[in-house]
Amino acid sequence: MTTRKWQRLILVFFIASLGNCTKNSSNPPADAGANNTSTPNSGGGNSLNANNPSANSPTTPDPTAGIADSSGDVADPALAWLNITGSQDCVVDSQYPYPGAFSCLPTAKPTACTASAWSQLQALPAGQALISCIDQGTATACMLTTNSSSGNISCLPASQPKACVAAAWNKLQDQNLGFSTCIDPAVITACATGTLAPDPTTGGGTYPCLPATQPTACTAANWTLINASDLFYLCY
Repeated sequence: MTTRKWQRLILVFFIASLGNCTKNSSNPPADAGANNTSTPNSGGGNSLNANNPSANSPTTPDPTAGIADSSGDVADPALAWLNITGSQDCVVDSQYPYPGAFSCLPTAKPTACTASAWSQLQALPAGQALISCIDQGTATACMLTTNSSSGNISCLPASQPKACVAAAWNKLQDQNLGFSTCIDPAVITACATGTLAPDPTTGGGTYPCLPATQPTACTAANWTLINASDLFYLCY
């Protein structure tokens, strides 16, 4: 073999050995990075923080956030009486303008009502005090019964009846009691010409309701009046 061929072979082996050295230096040992505490996130997001495990936990919403009164007390001033222990043993359901219309304070303390709760209820300031119950005598003397889309309920006549005392009449004007002004039966007959089937839960007869258009026998003034009243609503 000539000298030139030996030189070429030596050069080939030299270049090949350089290539192997380069490959080996680019591959770290198998245990390289074993102390790396970061765990890649396959979802492409940020990696988990191994040094602060709490940072990896999802944030839990505060269940009390947005609650105005975390003590559990009723915040509405009109219902402040509910915050008095035992208060519900001291009140009864009003029978006017219809049974169960609202809770009211009877004239005499009920047997189940404690003296403490009763005195606290009596001492509630204006705006928080319970409405006194309307007794049967006042109801009979000052109110009438009318037919409505909700059945027969108590209503206030347009003017004070002679048998109704001024103190009772003035009290009944309180908007919180929810009494509606009575409508003349003739107006009801002319304007509330529709009928509603009885409530299946309570039974009873059919109730008058308002048709979609003004009946011929109903004047414009009376049609406006009966539509403005909460005693009647549209037939369905």
